[in-house]
Amino acid sequence: MSSTQAVKAAPNHVRRRRLSLLWFAVTIGWTLIRAAAVHAGLSEYGVNVWVFLVIDLASAVADGYATPKAVLALVDNQVSTAFKWLAVFLVAFVVPDIYVFAAGDHVPRRAYLVLAVIVTITSTIAVVAFVKRVRAARVCRERAVRTSGFVEALESTVALRAPINSSLNIKTAPGESSNEHA
Repeated sequence: MSSTQAVKAAPNHVRRRRLSLLWFAVTIGWTLIRAAAVHAGLSEYGVNVWVFLVIDLASAVADGYATPKAVLALVDNQVSTAFKWLAVFLVAFVVPDIYVFAAGDHVPRRAYLVLAVIVTITSTIAVVAFVKRVRAARVCRERAVRTSGFVEALESTVALRAPINSSLNIKTAPGESSNEHA
């Protein structure tokens, strides 16, 4: 990688890192909201909110790490790597809900129905958000590639200008040499 490519990649790396950390924070925040909901609605049916919180926090860490990795792998067209991270995400996403279904004792069917609807809605939101993130990141990457191509073409044009100016005997402004652009 040339120094020009390294300089161009650095802001992209910082942006990717910042977005990954933001996603991680959102995931942890969602975990705390879910724990409060489980405590309010299911603790009386044998679901231990503290066990749920530990399971959900562990899952959130895995989810918060795996989701950005999967998105970035898909953006970079590394499909096999993306599927590995998507598998981690999928397991992390369903384990807390499996605990709720398994630990509940005499939970009314209505509560299971509500939980199933919530899982379906959050799963749909997660898939839609994931697809949108991949598409948006691909658009940003394509723009960056086009922009970097334009910059490189412009740099090569400027580099070629100095020898052409010399061969055509074009005078430069006072204090400016024709080699400054090379």
